[in-house]
Amino acid sequence: MTNSFETRETIDDDEGAFAVEPSPPFKPSPTIHSEMEARWGEPDVFAKTGMRGLDAMLYGGLRRGECVAIAGSAGHGKSSLAIQLAIEAARSSGVAIYCTAEMAPDEILARAVAREMFTLANNDGAAWGVGFGEVNRGHHLEGRSITSETMQTEVLERYRRAKDQLHREVYPRLIVRPLAGGATIADVGDLVQRVRGHLAFEGLVVLVIDPLQRLFASAMGARTGKALEAVNANETERVSAVVQELKALADAQNLAAVFTSDTTKASAAGERTGDGLELRGSYQLAHLATVILTMRADIDAKELASKSNALDEETIRRSAPTWWGQRADAVKLGAKYALLHCAKNRNGPPASFAMGFIPGAGAFVEGDASAPRTGPSKTKPAKKTKTHAVNVNLGAMESKRVADAIIAATKTEAIEETEEP
Repeated sequence: MTNSFETRETIDDDEGAFAVEPSPPFKPSPTIHSEMEARWGEPDVFAKTGMRGLDAMLYGGLRRGECVAIAGSAGHGKSSLAIQLAIEAARSSGVAIYCTAEMAPDEILARAVAREMFTLANNDGAAWGVGFGEVNRGHHLEGRSITSETMQTEVLERYRRAKDQLHREVYPRLIVRPLAGGATIADVGDLVQRVRGHLAFEGLVVLVIDPLQRLFASAMGARTGKALEAVNANETERVSAVVQELKALADAQNLAAVFTSDTTKASAAGERTGDGLELRGSYQLAHLATVILTMRADIDAKELASKSNALDEETIRRSAPTWWGQRADAVKLGAKYALLHCAKNRNGPPASFAMGFIPGAGAFVEGDASAPRTGPSKTKPAKKTKTHAVNVNLGAMESKRVADAIIAATKTEAIEETEEP
């Protein structure tokens, strides 16, 4: 038997015959390594998310071939976060395509306007809160909603500024498209190609699918006819096929994919059945996703901390801006704390971070302590002590250094308190 690695091609020329090494049937590792080093000198292309915590975990933002899953039960802000990612991707000079199976395009854009209006309002709490429902129906224009003529003028001016800013910075590169019943990843791929052609854009596209479970598997190879029907009739097999197609599309068409996903019933009920990767429909979702963010939102920081293995109540409170609880418009729009736990991250260690969340405006706002934290920060309760207030900057310190700092700061002031049995 001839060894294909040792075969040689003999070539004759004027100076005689000589052997030529054949091309290997693979790309040698030294070649791959050299190509990797060559990319280091190329511009770093990514789309910012508009959130320091998430950008830090993604080493800058969303990149080609990455699939970011946003998981959680209904009402915890998955769609609001997905819309924010699309808006900020378009704002950072990329192109964002938002495919939705649950909301009309005007509702998506009403959320974009409400978010922009909230960010344009003053932090002194005097601004009138305008939710995306009011924007969508024009209630913010009616005198019955806002009785103060001065405030009515301020709201209309803020609406005009928000609309102008979106038209200038976002809308030229934000495409909102409803998903038809029975839509497939192949249909989404065709849409991406048409958008690129229309905009003459070859750069990074951020594709958002909300939610992924509403898509169907495409006809492919032997997967046609009854075989395709059988796959699409079973949720687990259907979602597995869809997420594999999505990953292939992201790699082939210079896409960063973001998709929302429901969690399993047990996870939604707060039962800890695993490591935070309990996504509805298929293990392939957890396997192929680059980053998985599980979301929880609650008006009570203490309640939210009780559902986290990483962040304590004080850290969650400091993750919101300093004006938290003081702005009347934020309270009107249902201000909550949002906890994002990164259950999986191929770019680095899993982490958790929290932010303020304004559901009515679809806005996530960060405070000083919104940087991601890896590893546990909760500790077992120690002996009860009386202490004076000590300011310790927890910042990005890891848990052991936090504990050491607190012990050092309180050691000289702690007074042991004896308790009666």
